[in-house]
Amino acid sequence: MLKLCRISIVGGILVVCLATRAAAKSNPDACKATTLHAFDSCKSGAHSDKSLASGKCDNVPDPAARKACVQQAASDLKDALQSCSDARDFRKAACTRLGRDPYSPVIDPANFVATIDNPFMTLTPGTTFIYEGQTAQGLEHNEIFVTHSTKVIDGVTCVEVLDTVKINGEPEEQTLDWFAQDTDGNVWYFGENSEELAGGLVVSLGGSFQGGVDGAAPGIVMRAHPAVGDFYRQEFDLDNAEDLA
Repeated sequence: MLKLCRISIVGGILVVCLATRAAAKSNPDACKATTLHAFDSCKSGAHSDKSLASGKCDNVPDPAARKACVQQAASDLKDALQSCSDARDFRKAACTRLGRDPYSPVIDPANFVATIDNPFMTLTPGTTFIYEGQTAQGLEHNEIFVTHSTKVIDGVTCVEVLDTVKINGEPEEQTLDWFAQDTDGNVWYFGENSEELAGGLVVSLGGSFQGGVDGAAPGIVMRAHPAVGDFYRQEFDLDNAEDLA
């Protein structure tokens, strides 16, 4: 009897362990997994860039210049890997507050309204907001124009906002942003078409995303009733657009 009792207890423990493991598999830590995969991708990209840079160094005829080129490639790799680690640490810290669940907001067009009148972020078509300030690069002039245009994203009609930035009078960035307000008064950010400029030419589209496209998802840019301690995603496109509030 004693032996059977021990077996029964051991069997019970095993059942509990198996059940716990099964539950863990059915509810994986999506935030942590995303962080690890993004970190792996970042490191792979850094090493890929270093290999390409080294290939270019191979074609530098002067030995001294070639050596300097190789050293620069190694230094750039070190900096890039540090940036990867910094991004990983940032995501890990965010996960402690965001939780383990996948980020996949349910978007129902019926839950959105035509007018954005959140008192903390009112976007009335025809309105222009102007901001200026000194930066390390010089005087930054930022104009935000709420256009009369709209764009349908994920079935939701969004207000289109033109955001232009100039540094010392020279165009630096031009962005079309798309916002919509839900029936609770939260203002959602559904995406952007961002152009970085240099010498009047577009040099980067970094940060551009559209909710519902290639894994990207919208986020709340301004809550109806913001409170101390709030922590949430304003946008999500892994390794491209991950602003938090």
